[in-house]
Amino acid sequence: MRVFLSIFLALFATDCFACFVPPVALSGEHKLIFARDFGVGSVLFLVALILRYNSQKSRFWVPLSVGLSLGYIPSIMYILFMEGIAGPGGACGRPELLEMGNVILISFSILAVYEVLRWFRRRRKNGL
Repeated sequence: MRVFLSIFLALFATDCFACFVPPVALSGEHKLIFARDFGVGSVLFLVALILRYNSQKSRFWVPLSVGLSLGYIPSIMYILFMEGIAGPGGACGRPELLEMGNVILISFSILAVYEVLRWFRRRRKNGL
């Protein structure tokens, strides 16, 4: 068993790293990337809301509630990462911000694409 454990650790040790002192300005760069992802995600969320308002005002609550529920996941990630309960330990910079930014950007882009497709379908159905 010790032999297998030694082989396993030798094979996967190259994928592990620890960074006790991050390179200069890496944390600031991660914050800027998070701000960019959050800004683009917010714009996509607004586009989804505007398209739903233009196509079907009575069901405006659907993308609003979906967007709020999609924002719940990064909020929980922020609480877990900032309290040190979960997250990348020993990694350089602020990678938890990058993960939260990616979750926001991807989830709101999926919502925006759905609303765009729905808007085109409704527009084509009405003969505009």
